Amino acid sequence: RLEYAERRARLMTDVFNEHRSAFQLFESALVDGRPTLEQLLFGAALGYRADLPKRGMALYERATHSATAAELPELLKAQGRVLFEYQDFVGAERCAERLLAENHEDVDGLALKAETAAATHNWKDAVLSMRRLIAYHDDPEVKARNAAGIAEIFSLVFNNSEKAAHWYQQAVHFAPTNTEFFQRLMN
Repeated sequence: RLEYAERRARLMTDVFNEHRSAFQLFESALVDGRPTLEQLLFGAALGYRADLPKRGMALYERATHSATAAELPELLKAQGRVLFEYQDFVGAERCAERLLAENHEDVDGLALKAETAAATHNWKDAVLSMRRLIAYHDDPEVKARNAAGIAEIFSLVFNNSEKAAHWYQQAVHFAPTNTEFFQRLMN
């Protein structure tokens, strides 16, 4: 019954854009079933899409209590992304903090923290998180985007063209073929 309700809810939301009805259908099936972590995450995200954030959050809490220690980071990442998307920046930051408490080098937690800090105009935390992302991430393109993000903050928020130029140089260093960063450096 739960698998059928999940498939039906996915169809309702993906094809017909009926988030509330899909959530109510899926939520009623959860009462009788033993949902997997993935099903709980689907239901929680659907609760937010259905404009029922308290019920979506209740499913995240249920998922948190049923998740193993190994599953918890993925759950927090998924929850943080949904909370950020629906502009619950306090909740998203809590997810990021929990991820970082477990592993201070967690690049997904750092990215979520940087995005949340920037969305709430906490520029100092945004810059610090982006700097840590640059230090811990393996992908040069991610490093370049974060260096460019720091440059934008120094340019637009702090009106510090010297520091902005330095960070654009770093972006070009990490992604030398990206002409956008080079053009911004030249401006």
